[in-house]
Amino acid sequence: MKNYEIYDEFGVDFDYSYLDDVITATLKHENAEGSFLSVIFIDDEEMHRMNKETRGIDRTTDVLSFALEDNDNIKGEIRVLGDIFVSIPKMKAQAKEYGHSEKRELSFLVCHGLLHLLGYDHTRSEEEEKIQFGLQDEILNDLNIISWYNYKENKKESVFMRSGFVSIVGRPNTGKSTLINAIINEKIAIVSNVAGTTRNTIQGVYHGDDFQIVFVDTPGIAKASDKLGKKLNKESYDSLEDIDAILFVVDAAGGLGKGDKMILETLKKSNTPVILVLNKIDKLTKEGIFKAIVKYKDLYDFQEIIPVSALKHINIEELINITKNYLSDLVKYYDDDVTSSNDPKFMVTELVREKILNLTNDEVPHSITCVLQNYHEKASLIEAQVDIIVSRDSLKKIIIGKQGSMLKEIGTQARRDIEKMYKKPCYLELYVKTIKNWRNKDSFLIDNLGLGE
Repeated sequence: MKNYEIYDEFGVDFDYSYLDDVITATLKHENAEGSFLSVIFIDDEEMHRMNKETRGIDRTTDVLSFALEDNDNIKGEIRVLGDIFVSIPKMKAQAKEYGHSEKRELSFLVCHGLLHLLGYDHTRSEEEEKIQFGLQDEILNDLNIISWYNYKENKKESVFMRSGFVSIVGRPNTGKSTLINAIINEKIAIVSNVAGTTRNTIQGVYHGDDFQIVFVDTPGIAKASDKLGKKLNKESYDSLEDIDAILFVVDAAGGLGKGDKMILETLKKSNTPVILVLNKIDKLTKEGIFKAIVKYKDLYDFQEIIPVSALKHINIEELINITKNYLSDLVKYYDDDVTSSNDPKFMVTELVREKILNLTNDEVPHSITCVLQNYHEKASLIEAQVDIIVSRDSLKKIIIGKQGSMLKEIGTQARRDIEKMYKKPCYLELYVKTIKNWRNKDSFLIDNLGLGE
C-alpha cells in the first residue's frame, strides 16, 4: 500500500511518478514509514484563495501544508499526516526563474511540504530554518536531486546545480583528445599525430561551481575499410543519442574535408544542439579564423561557433561556459574528485599504445593494438603485463627493434607516464604477438577491445 495519494485538480501534462521516491525517502528519513498523506495539485487562483482564507495572506505561494490535529490523524493503524497543496503554475514559473527543471522544483516543494507535516517549521527561527533546509539537502541529494540550498558554515547559499552529457565528435586527427584533456586539465585520453588514435569512447568529467559536464570523447569518424573501423564509427554515432549537446570539432587550419561533410549529414538527422568547435586556430591569423567561420557557418544551423586551440588552451573557458547553457539534468553523476570514467587497467594499455604511435613510423600504428593480460595493484606498486598485438610478423621486428631497443623505449616511456598518473611505481612487462588480420576478427574485437556487435 502506498503512503500517499495524489489528486491532480490542475490537470498536469507531465509524469510525476518520481514523487514516489521523494515521499518514501522523506518518510523513511524521519522514521515515519507508517504514515499517510495527500498531495493535491491546484492552480494559482485556488492557492491565492486558500492563503487568504487560512493565513490572511493576500498572495499566491508555491506550497501549503495542512497537518491534522493529533486526535484526527489516526485512521485504523495508519497515522494520517495531512495534505500538501502545490500550485503547478507557481512551480513551473519558479523552475524557469531559477534555471532548473520542473522535476527538481516539484521534488523540492513536496519534500518541503512533507517536512512541515512532520513538525518542522522554518518560519519560527533561523535555527529551525537551518534544520529544515539542511534536511531537504540531505534527502534530495541522496536521491541525486540537488536541492535549492546548501548549508555550509551555518550560511544559506543557493546551489543551482545543472549537469549533462556532451559528445565530442569529428573526423580523425582534428584534436578531439587534446581538447578533452585541455577541458578536464588532465590527461585522460592519449594523444598522437596519427589519425584514429582514439579507439574507445572516453568520458571526462568537468566540475564547475554550479554545474557538472560529462564530456564523451569518441573515435574519429571516417570511411571504414574493415570491421574495426565500422565498430568505431558505430561507437561514435551511438554517442549522439541521449545527450544534451554535440561538440563538432574540425581542423580549422586544415580546412573542410570529405569526412567533415559526411559527419554533417549525420548531424542533420539529430535534434541535439550542435556547437561547432574550430580547433587549431593557433596556426591561423585573425583573418584566417574569420574565413574559417564564414566557410563553415552556412553548412549547418550551428547553435554556436567557437574558435579554440586545444593545444595552446585558447578559448577553452569560453567553450565550457557556453556548453553549460545546454545542460538539462539535475543529477550529480560523479563526485568532485572524479575526472574520468577510465580505470587504471584501461589507461595502462592506452599509454603503451600511445608510445608506440609516437615512436614508430606511419605503417605501424594502424596495425597494432594493446591487450592487458595481467594487472595487480597494491598500495605501493602497480604490476601489469601488456601484449602488443600486430597483424603480421614483419611488424614484430619494428616494435622490438635492434636488440630490443624499441620495445625497451616503449616500456620506459609508458612506465614513466603510468607512475606519474597513479603516483606509485609500476612494474611493466611487454610482449609482442602476431594475430593476422585482427582488425577483421569479431571475436578478438569483442573479447579483447570491448567493441560489441
